[in-house]
Amino acid sequence: MHCLVKHRIFDCFLKAFKDLGFQTLGPTARDHAIVCEEIDSCSELPVGITDTQSPEAYRLKQREDNAFFGYTVSPFSWKRFLDPPRQKLFSVKNEGMAIREDPMDEKPMALIGVKACELAAIKIQDRVFLEGAFVNPVYKKHRDASLIVGIHCYKAGKSCFCASMGSGPTFQEGCDLLLTEFVEEAFFAVEAASKKGNEFLQGLNLERAPEDIEAKIKEQIEQTAQQISRKMDAGAAKEVLKKQPRVSRMGCCCRTMSKLCKLYARLPDMLLFYSRGYCGFDRRPCRAVEELGQGTAVSL
Repeated sequence: MHCLVKHRIFDCFLKAFKDLGFQTLGPTARDHAIVCEEIDSCSELPVGITDTQSPEAYRLKQREDNAFFGYTVSPFSWKRFLDPPRQKLFSVKNEGMAIREDPMDEKPMALIGVKACELAAIKIQDRVFLEGAFVNPVYKKHRDASLIVGIHCYKAGKSCFCASMGSGPTFQEGCDLLLTEFVEEAFFAVEAASKKGNEFLQGLNLERAPEDIEAKIKEQIEQTAQQISRKMDAGAAKEVLKKQPRVSRMGCCCRTMSKLCKLYARLPDMLLFYSRGYCGFDRRPCRAVEELGQGTAVSL
């Protein structure tokens, strides 16, 4: 069942998360980029702002409407919230040298506006940090305490090729609530995609969406898919990466490659990690995948 959240009451929707003790995290425009930060109201969202993305280019510009999520995707990752780069693990007191494990901040997080390709990246992180021989306790606590609110894309970038990888523009399983924004009508269609999401919606008194809403959502997704011109042969990309498994041989200047590229090049479907078409650090095409002849690349 789909419910309606109109633009003018979206603040109330965000406040519902706050009232339940969630830290609300979402996109906002800062320093000429869309970044993920804690937000308190819809005025902090990138309302009326879009982005233009292509290899070696990223710019923000004004839209001609008041779309709340009218951008392609943020160049920044949700990972820093799920796996913080700095975390206090324990403390030592000079009382017999006792080591005390510090409790982690388990305040639940609501990740507002997660795109399909970003959710695909989170699911790869889940496999690495939760489903291997060793479980990352920090990541697990933050992941268990998070509620993911996905948003359907309605603007594809020139470098997007998520349709080829099965990581967009439609959502697979993994989110808790799923939003579809209808800009001209100034409302969101929201549906529960998990037990947590259903419990959240049951606590709200929202108007039911019209009967034809599913057809409208499907039409919007199809229009977004038609905007995606780049394609990736995943099988061919794997063969290229097998030939060049080391960063030094790729000649990349992206410093994040030293950790991420080596790790994910060994996964069968590493290209699901991100599908934005260029390196997330210095915006240049990844040389390992340039050999495919289409100029597409993996964003890390």
